[in-house]
Amino acid sequence: MKDQIITDHAEAADFYVGNNHYDKSYEEQQRLFVTKFAEFIVDDCIRLIQLSTARDPRDSVQYKQSVGHIHKIREYFGVEK
Repeated sequence: MKDQIITDHAEAADFYVGNNHYDKSYEEQQRLFVTKFAEFIVDDCIRLIQLSTARDPRDSVQYKQSVGHIHKIREYFGVEK
C-alpha cells in the first residue's frame, strides 16, 4: 500500500512538472518535481492528523493541539492552503 502511495505521488509530481513547466531547464524541472512531491507527502500527513481529530469536539484540547500541529507542519515545510 505505502509503495503504491509513493509511486502515485511521484507520478503525479512528474505529471505536474511535465505538463506545466516543459519550458524550464532540467534543473528547474527537478526542483519543481521534488517540491511538488514533498507537498503531496505533507498534505497526506496533514490529512491523517485531520482524520484522527474529525470526531473531536472543536473546543477539545486534542482538536486544538492537532490544529496547532497542522499549522506548524505547513509553516515548517512552506506548504500553504
